[in-house]
Amino acid sequence: MPAPSSAPSSAPSSAPSSAPSTAPSTAPSTAPSTAPSSAPSTAPSTAPSAAVLCRWATRWDREDLIAHIAELMRLHDAQPDRESLRDALEFALKYPERVRFAVAQRDDRLIGVASLHDGYSTWRGSPYGDLQDVYIVEEERGTGVAEKLFEFLAAEGLRRGYCRFELHVREGNERARAFYEKMGMKWSAELVYSLDLTVEGEDS
Repeated sequence: MPAPSSAPSSAPSSAPSSAPSTAPSTAPSTAPSTAPSSAPSTAPSTAPSAAVLCRWATRWDREDLIAHIAELMRLHDAQPDRESLRDALEFALKYPERVRFAVAQRDDRLIGVASLHDGYSTWRGSPYGDLQDVYIVEEERGTGVAEKLFEFLAAEGLRRGYCRFELHVREGNERARAFYEKMGMKWSAELVYSLDLTVEGEDS
């Protein structure tokens, strides 16, 4: 470098005094104030901001639950009836031992839902759980929310003495099938038949 070779020969007293006064004083003061402070402030805006809380739904969750389940129904080509959904939630709140809704929450937002229905197996002489209404908002899929919700429900199943969990999934829903198999569930290779007993003829 030409600058260091000429500085000592021409101005020994001024070069050392001026170099430390400019370079060291400006570089350390600007680098820590910009790079470290800006990187942490922008990263959390793209990543989840809080841990996921799984809990049982309450009356205060009603509108969010209706919105999530209505979206799930539309994904299955069904037309949601909000009054019927309200009736279902009221039933669950009144008889939690028969039907109970679990929700996943991040901050103040509900991001997942599933319902647990009580059943009984005569072959095994034991109660079992039927999982329904499993739904995770699109932007939270693949982030571990579904696993936490499933684990929350499994703990309740163990507490109730269930011998197993069951659920229905569409044959072509490969992503859902892969998730359930990852969680330890197995395909039963059984066909499900349905007979509608309502006047309207809506599937349940």
